[in-house]
Parts: sequence; structure tokens; C-alpha cells
Amino acid sequence: MEVGKLALITAEYAKETVSNYNSTPHEESPINKSVAPAPTSTATHTPVNPAQITFRKQITFVTGKKEIQAPGLFNLGKLFQLQNGTVMFTTKPPYQTFHIISMKFDGPNYHEETKTQTKGETKKKRHGLAGAVIGGVLTGGVGTIAGGVVGHGMGKDKISSNTNSRTLNVEDPSRLTLELEELSTGNKFVIVLAAYQKDFDKMRNLQIFPKEGHTKPKPQRNAKNPEPSDSNNLEEQLAKYKSLLDKQLITQEDYEAKKKQLLGL
Repeated sequence: MEVGKLALITAEYAKETVSNYNSTPHEESPINKSVAPAPTSTATHTPVNPAQITFRKQITFVTGKKEIQAPGLFNLGKLFQLQNGTVMFTTKPPYQTFHIISMKFDGPNYHEETKTQTKGETKKKRHGLAGAVIGGVLTGGVGTIAGGVVGHGMGKDKISSNTNSRTLNVEDPSRLTLELEELSTGNKFVIVLAAYQKDFDKMRNLQIFPKEGHTKPKPQRNAKNPEPSDSNNLEEQLAKYKSLLDKQLITQEDYEAKKKQLLGL
């Protein structure tokens, strides 16, 4: 009797406990709690306006294609650049965007090839026996003797040839190295392409964004942008040309033009 009562009390307690657990707000178990996956792609999904593409070229990868997730069969691919300098390797979303930090070409490299061209000429000569047979057919026995005489002393076919050789410099593909920076993450990538001189000449038109600390080439100075002059020397130059103007040795226009040149205006 006591055992039965204890079992009944235990069952009622368990039922009440489950009921209270289900009706009370509580944090979900970490085992069953679903965790949102972290984003694994930094690709852009915005369609590209074809009018913004200023450069496109077929390229051949040596290394780096897998790292930048460039599409294309085998080691082939395409490179595009937009008006703002953004580089991509496909225009179909999703795609990654880059800036070119640096570009280096190791070529051109050449090897020598020798090509030989032979021209042959064959001169046909009749054989004595053939002449004799033909003569025999036409004139009988007498003709045979005549044909043999005609054919006597005739040699075999003569073959002459003329051989010309020339050595050519043939270009081999060289390494074209591009250092890239992914715009969304700032990660750096290095890809190596196989390129000829003509490929490099075309890719020199790409916009390049040097990394920090890289010294850009200084603009060339010209008549409208002269090197800064010492102030004293500048005053002397202006005074000299003003004196020439006062003496009417140069015109006002000449003086104004020279002054603008000295002042870099």
C-alpha cells in the first residue's frame, strides 16, 4: 500500500514538473539551438553595367586563379576593369572586386629558330632504249636503229635543289605578376599570368592603385609647370625682363608671357 502511494505521488510530481517547464519561458538548449552560419563569401551581387567596362582581355593563369575564385576552363580566364578602376574576373554576379596594386612583366624573352626552305627542280631527259623502241614501232627495223642512235648518250633525269636557311627570334610567354587588393576585405592576392609583349603593352593601360608608402613618379616639369626657382633669382629674372620692356627691346606681350613662365602660371 505504501509502495503504491509513493509511485502515485512520484508520477503526479513528474507530470507537474513537465507542465511547469513547458509553460515557463526558458533559454533554448545549446545542443538544439540553431546557429546562423557565418558569411563565407564577400562577393558582390549587383549587376555590372556594360557601359562602365573600359577594359576587357582574355588571360592565361600560371598561378592564383583558385585563390581569387576566377571562373573559366582550365587556366583560362578574363579580366575586366571599370571606369572607377575596379577590377573583376567575371561580370556575372556574384563576383569579387579588386584594385591592382602593382604590375611587373619579366619579358620579353626569345629563343632562336632556324627555318630551312628547299626548292627542287627536275629536268627530264629521254633514255636511249626508249627512243629505240619508239623508232621501231614507227618505222620497223630501220627505225629501231635510228632510234637507238638518237637515244645514244642521253643521261638520266637531273635533279637540282636550292636550300635557303634563316634564323628567327621567336618570343616565348613571360610571367606577368599582378598584386591585387580585394575591396571588401582588404586581403592581398598575387596572381601570375602568361603574357607576351603585346599583352603587356595592352595591360599597361590598366589603372593601378599603389599601396601606401609607394612613391608615385613626379610629374614632368614644362614651360607651364617649371621647377621652383629661388626667390632672389626669380626677382632678378623679372627685373631683367622689365628692364628690357622699359627699353622697348621686347613687347608687353613678350614680357607677360615670360613672367607667367617664371611664376609657373
